[in-house]
Amino acid sequence: KVTSIQQMAFYQDTTLISVTLPANISNIERLAFGSCPNLNTIYWNAKNVTNYTSGNYHPFYNCMAIRNVIFGDSVRIPDHAFENTYINSVIIANTTTYIGNYAFANSSSIMAITLPEGIEHIGHHAFENTGLSSLRIPGYVTTIDSCAFYECGKLVTVAIDNATCSIGEAAFMGCSSLKSIDLGNSITAINKSAFALCTALEAIVIPN
Repeated sequence: KVTSIQQMAFYQDTTLISVTLPANISNIERLAFGSCPNLNTIYWNAKNVTNYTSGNYHPFYNCMAIRNVIFGDSVRIPDHAFENTYINSVIIANTTTYIGNYAFANSSSIMAITLPEGIEHIGHHAFENTGLSSLRIPGYVTTIDSCAFYECGKLVTVAIDNATCSIGEAAFMGCSSLKSIDLGNSITAINKSAFALCTALEAIVIPN
């Protein structure tokens, strides 16, 4: 029956190793789990968190040991969910359709991610400055928002399945290692600066 976790509820809990968030949680406030030095794994089943503090005081701020995040079925990943963290393993269920703005921004230890087949929306700056080396975007995507993969300097290959969507402004700007892009056959627009400063890019095929 718990729907809300208030600010600093588990702040600096030194014994906490894992957290399981149940489906009914809709509100997680600032520093709710902040500075828990041994917190390693989060099982996120909260389907629709609508109140989630952004910036340097988000609920898991300064949890230096977090490495694993497992999202359950039909979860809406909120804005700033794991911005500026040290996670390196992210598992997202295939029923997830929404990844919020700045969700994993500046989490440079994320080296790989499998986007769920049902994903529809990738928010702006969602994966900015992460360590991704390759990326496949499934065909149900309708939105690749601005700066979604901005300055992913280790990203080498991108494949967009036949998704009917536009590529947002500066979506891949500054991906300096990007060599190969497969845009599929259904892209409707490539917006301003989408692939600017992709200095390693040698060839691109614009679909019909």
